[in-house]
Amino acid sequence: MAARIVPEGGWQSRLKPMRTPRVKNDRHRQFIKTLPCVCCLVEGIEQQADDPMHIRSGSSLHGKEAAGGGQTSDDRWTLPGCRSHHNGQHHLGDELAFWRQFGIDPFLLALVLWGLTGNYYGAVQALRAHAARAGSYRRVHQRMEGDTADSAEDTQAAS
Repeated sequence: MAARIVPEGGWQSRLKPMRTPRVKNDRHRQFIKTLPCVCCLVEGIEQQADDPMHIRSGSSLHGKEAAGGGQTSDDRWTLPGCRSHHNGQHHLGDELAFWRQFGIDPFLLALVLWGLTGNYYGAVQALRAHAARAGSYRRVHQRMEGDTADSAEDTQAAS
């Protein structure tokens, strides 16, 4: 009878993809804290971000792994946020729905800010441009939702 060789940890340990350890970058995280909250900018307010928001969701398009339970993403996947919006990001339950309600592409913006680490002026310009685009997106979708609600009311009134 031939001897069977079982890998350390058993066969199941070989079937799970290895999680890469979190990459910390204090310089980038401190830089993010100097910027205005991106959600406040979309709302037309310029408030200092004091609470970096790590993106936990994954995106294969952007090369971002989802963070597992109790794990924080690499600092590269961080956006500037105030305490109120940071709490909202975690309490909504669906992180991507949180970003959608603001019209923000968190993955794209995080990568842009990562590339602008240390360039305060460039990062603020990028945040303002992204917020302006997100604000336009929100207004169009709110109008469309309003039109849908209006047509439903018109249909009911006509009945």
